This record gives sequence, structure tokens and C-alpha cells, in this order.
Amino acid sequence: MSLIKELKRRSVFKVTVAYALVAWLVAQLAEFGTGTFGAPGWVLRTFVVLLLLGFPIAIVLAWAFNLTPSGLHKATTEDTAAVKSKGMNYVVVILLGVVLLAAVVLQFWAPEIQLARPISVVAHPVETQSLSVDIAFPQDTALAFVGAATLGNGRTAFAISPNGKHMVFTGLGGGEYALYLRGLDDHGVRKLNGTENAYNPFFSPNGEWIAFFVGNELKRIALDGGTAVRITEATNSAGGTWVGNDRILAFTDEGRDLLQIDFVGGREESVISTGGTAPHALPDGQHVLLVTDPRQIAVLETKSKEMKLLPIRGHDPRYLGGFLFYSLGSTLYAVRFDLETLSLESTSVPVLTGLRQEIYGFSQWALADNGTLMYAPGIAANENPLMWVNRRQKVDLQLPQRQKGTFEISPDGAQLAVMERQSGSTDIWLYDFEGSLPRKLTFEPNVAGSQMFWMPDGKSLIYHRETEKGRLPFRLLLDSGVPDRPLLAPGQSNITAYSISADGRFIGARKGFVQAEVDGSVSNSDSILLIDLVDNKDIEIPSVGRGNWGTAVSPDGRAVVYTSPVSGEYQNYLQPVPPTGARFQISRVGGAEEPRWSQDGSKIYYRSGLRIMVVDVQLDPDISLSEPRVFYGGRFVNVGGRSYDISLDEKRALVIAEPEDTASSLHLVTNWLDKVERIVSDSETP
Repeated sequence: MSLIKELKRRSVFKVTVAYALVAWLVAQLAEFGTGTFGAPGWVLRTFVVLLLLGFPIAIVLAWAFNLTPSGLHKATTEDTAAVKSKGMNYVVVILLGVVLLAAVVLQFWAPEIQLARPISVVAHPVETQSLSVDIAFPQDTALAFVGAATLGNGRTAFAISPNGKHMVFTGLGGGEYALYLRGLDDHGVRKLNGTENAYNPFFSPNGEWIAFFVGNELKRIALDGGTAVRITEATNSAGGTWVGNDRILAFTDEGRDLLQIDFVGGREESVISTGGTAPHALPDGQHVLLVTDPRQIAVLETKSKEMKLLPIRGHDPRYLGGFLFYSLGSTLYAVRFDLETLSLESTSVPVLTGLRQEIYGFSQWALADNGTLMYAPGIAANENPLMWVNRRQKVDLQLPQRQKGTFEISPDGAQLAVMERQSGSTDIWLYDFEGSLPRKLTFEPNVAGSQMFWMPDGKSLIYHRETEKGRLPFRLLLDSGVPDRPLLAPGQSNITAYSISADGRFIGARKGFVQAEVDGSVSNSDSILLIDLVDNKDIEIPSVGRGNWGTAVSPDGRAVVYTSPVSGEYQNYLQPVPPTGARFQISRVGGAEEPRWSQDGSKIYYRSGLRIMVVDVQLDPDISLSEPRVFYGGRFVNVGGRSYDISLDEKRALVIAEPEDTASSLHLVTNWLDKVERIVSDSETP
């Protein structure tokens, strides 16, 4: 009985009851908190174990010590008054210690709880300690995929900071495109001042700066705000990357030139001029992944300017954690990559499907250094349906869902030829508007380029093949389904044909050159031509600089329209044939590409961004042009060749329907590299 009296006297029973009640209440609160923030199960279990461990400690302290206003004293048998209220004090002290200890342990888990906290829609969990969630955007600031990108060519619309704590995205707010910053631990977004009409943002390695493009300029802005700073001119950009925190590489002129800008040294130089897109710096700061034509992934050494081609084809290559990632259509692939030898160490394995890809291969995904993946679900832009459109209606042609390129309606309006890509091969398919079964017209592996058009009689098509003399046009006979002889006489090389006159005599073309300079460097240039198939001669159309293309010859062969970047952006120009030195700009502000004549030669159509424009033209007795007007103002996909055609009655256009330009959410997966490792390892297991 004396033991029981001593236990009562030292308030051990009181401490036991009080600790049990308060511990139960704390456990309930912990269960609610971890469930709310999407914590893995081990977090709650750890908290409960700590509470249980605190129980015997509380009993021992209650027996051995008295907690008094003057401090902690060893208990004696004579102490009676000082222990009357110490039970609850011990409980508070012990539980506070448990909570503090739990906070220290959970600090290691803090990044995950911060990531999960703002997510309003939680999808299926991918694996233990990994979250698969949707990130929602404010209703008044939707994510804009294409936004203000030049020529309507989509670029990656968002980026995630290297530490995975922030994202920046092109948003549409108040009818205006701009860059917005969002922390992944909250719902709020903040507009970055001075980024109006910006697109294609990308973070510096230290996460302190964001570079982006606006119109034909490359700029940067500090993550914490401030003023956007112009870096350099970047006409029709094709992607950029930071190489360290003080250097940027950016493709300009639609990928024809790779510029290197050194902020510290104040230097700017051209690295290569052989063409490419989507540069991505490797960790050594000396090598860069990029894509060369056609879809060839390569590694460039920035000092020596030597390029190593990798045995894979795709788009948008990036490196992280021992893997090289790249996209093909709506699928993301991974392959092991050795940074020392700059070589592949495994076969490519699909690791993500259902990825949105814009034209020219820019895909909507981003990857942080901690393995957090962010992506937009969808399909490749050119897999969207072909549609008849005008201001009143849209009619789907119901063609198979394949990646589509250039397409053109036959001269009699009865058939449609489409370049389509499937399983890594590009072929020409023939469709009948009356509903006959489609025909595959090509079965060879070397269909090249993005240009194709009908011969005037409607019995054959012109397409291109790679030869020993470069790319050349060939005639494809519809009756036999086999290629005929080359379209041009022997001796021609590096010719891309775009159009033909109504009598089949004149070909509108571009001739490419590779020139060796005195200093040993190599550059590319081109010229605009009319090729007379009857007299077998070339008529050169005066043009300035490089990047001229899209030569459209009038039905009567008396004029040509072509696209040129001579003004700093793509515009369309008309010249008479034979050339007189006169040149007429038929397009206006906003840029222009893809000129084509109406069948009677009274109109010229062209694409300006995501609009189809039309100009009335008169060649006799003098050349006169009307002001451009909008023929079709809806959105459609720019496929890089012929992105539209006009019906024979000129009442509607044929286009590839544009996918949704905005989104209310993105998908995010944490610890994604662990999943990639398992997928690749499984593929390597016999």
C-alpha cells in the first residue's frame, strides 16, 4: 500500500491519465494534418511511435523529479506540496518535446509537403514517396501554349526551377500574354513586369534568372522581379539554353544560326550555322545537346564547334540523372547516356505517353534537378484533324490520326494528297473527297523535306528525295504509283521546288549553297529561281541574304511571290518575270509565309501567324496590289510546309485544326527519375 500511496503522492497516476488523453488528441490532429497534405503513411506512423516513446519518459520524470516555479528538483519523500500540480506540467513538457522531435524528423520531408500542399486535385499515386498530381492555374490566368510566339510556332510554354520550388509560365491574363511566376507551395501567381508577349522561358542553373523571347529579341529577368533586360536580337528563335549562369546559347533565324552570348565578357559570337533547334546544355558547361535536320540528335562542343551525331532521331533532347530524354510525337523516350564518352549506353525506352507536342518538335514538359516532372497531356499538334473551315462552320474530314505535314488539293478539287509520318517513315497518301479508300503512294525510305505539289494535269505529284547531289524534286505518277525520272535536267543540285505554272513550264524553286569562306568556316546561302523546263535554264530572282523560300509562280508565269526575312521578320514579296528590279511587299505587320496563287491568278493567299490572308493582284498593264484582308481568322497548325489550301470555289480553307491554346492545369510527378530507372532497368532484363 505504501507504493500506491507514493505513486499517488508523486502524481504518477495523474501524469498517466493526462498523457494518454492529450496524446490521443495530438494523434488525431496529426492524422488530420497528414491526410490533408497528402503525406505518405510512414509520417503518421513515425509520429505515433514518438508519442509512445514519450510515455515511459513521462512516468520516470513524474516519479523522480518535481517541476516547480523555481525549476526542476529531485523528488524526496518529504516533498508533498510542490507536486500537487506537476502532473499536467510534465505532460505538457513531454508532449512539447515529442512535437519538436517530430518537427526535426519531418524537416527532411518538408519539400514534399510544400509541393503537395497547394494541389487541389490529387490523381492516382505513382509509387511510395512519389506524388502524381494536377497543378491548377487561376481562372483569369490560363496557361498559353503558343501565346505570342512568332509565326504561330509553338514553343515550350513553361519551365520549372532547378530546385523544383518554382515554375514560370506563359499566361493569358486580361487578354494579354505575359510570363507569370508561381511557387509550387502555394496557389498564387505573380506577373513578371516587362514580359508582355514573352514565350519559351528557361531558368539559369542557379535558378536566379529566367531567359525568354519577345518578338525577335532574347531577354532575361531576375526571379525576384526587377526590370527585364535585353540580351540580343533573336529573329524567329528556335530555343535557348543557359551554359552556366553567365552564358546563353540561342538558335535564331529559325535555327539557322546558333548564337553564344557571354554576359561577363560582353561577347557574342556565332557558334554554328548548319541549322538546329532546341539546345540543352550538359552539366560540364562545354557540350550542348541539340537537334539537327532531320530530327537528328547531336552533341556540340561549344569551343571546338565539333559535333557528334547520336544514333537516335527525335526532338527536344534533355539530360538529367544519367538519362538522355527526347520526344517523338506524343511519346517521351529515355536512354542511358555517359557524360564522359558522350555516348548512349542502352536502347531507347518509352517512359511517358500522351504528351502534348507543338510543331517543330517542341514538347510541353519540364524537369527539375530533383527529378520532379511537369508536363501537359495531349497529342502531337499535327495529329489533329484536317478540317474545312470558314467564318461560319468547320467540317472534319475524318482522316486517320497520323502526323500530317504538307497537303494539297488536286487541280480538279476531287482528291487530296497528304504527307504523313508513321513509325518513323514519311509517306504520301492520297484521299478522295468522294469517300473512296485512301491510297499510300510511296513505299521508299527517302521521301525528304516538307514540300509537295500537284502537276497541272492532276496525274502526278512532285515531291523530294535525297540524292548524291543533295535534295532534288521527282515526279510521282499516280497511275503506276512509282517515281518517274527526276523533274529537272542533269546538273542541278540542292533544289527545293515549291510550285509550277499552269502550263507546266516554270518551276518556282530555291537553290541552296554551301560556301567555304577564306577563314575556313562554312556558311549556307540560297537563291530564288524560276526553272524553265522547256528551255532548260534558270531565271534567278534577285533576293537579299539567306532564308528566302516558298517561291510561288503565278499561273501565267509572269510573276513570283516568295518569303524573305530581309526586313527582320518573314514577309512576302512579289517580283515580275523577267525581273526588272522592282519588288513589292504584299504582306504587312505580323509576318507572313506560304504564299500561293488562286487558279485564275487574280489573288494571292498567304499565312500570317495563325490567319490566312488574301490580296487582290493585277499584273496588266502595271502591277497593282490591294491591301491584305483576312480570309480565315481561326487557329490552325503550322506544319512547316503547306499548312493550308483553298477550295476551288474559294469559299473555304482546308487546315489542320489547332489544339486548345490554353490549359487550366498541368500534370506533375515527383521522384519521376526513380520510375524511369525501373522502366529502363526492366527493359534491360533478359
